[in-house]
Amino acid sequence: MKHIKVIIPAYNEQDSIGLVVRAIPNIVNEIIVVNNNSTDNTAQVAKDSGATVLFEKRGGYGYACLKGIDYLRQKKISPDVVVFLDGDFSRFSRRNYSSYCSNSKRKYRFCCWSKS
Repeated sequence: MKHIKVIIPAYNEQDSIGLVVRAIPNIVNEIIVVNNNSTDNTAQVAKDSGATVLFEKRGGYGYACLKGIDYLRQKKISPDVVVFLDGDFSRFSRRNYSSYCSNSKRKYRFCCWSKS
């Protein structure tokens, strides 16, 4: 089985980060939320939802992504796959996410998306 890690950079995402973390299928070995100077309860909600929470003081999406990568480099086992996700669920609501994945022409066990 593949060793899969998910990195989620997050800034003030307390209202959505729990939904995002809980929507990730359990084929993923670890979900890493990088709290990027949030002033709300993003870190606590992510932790309560089962994610590993890291803190990055330097502002910006790129620094948060790099923090997650640095964390993975320190692990004894390197992941086979690293997935980056946004923490705001802006592209799909929880209901639409499930519908999108199940209505795909292929039978995916895990769906990723991008806002681009």
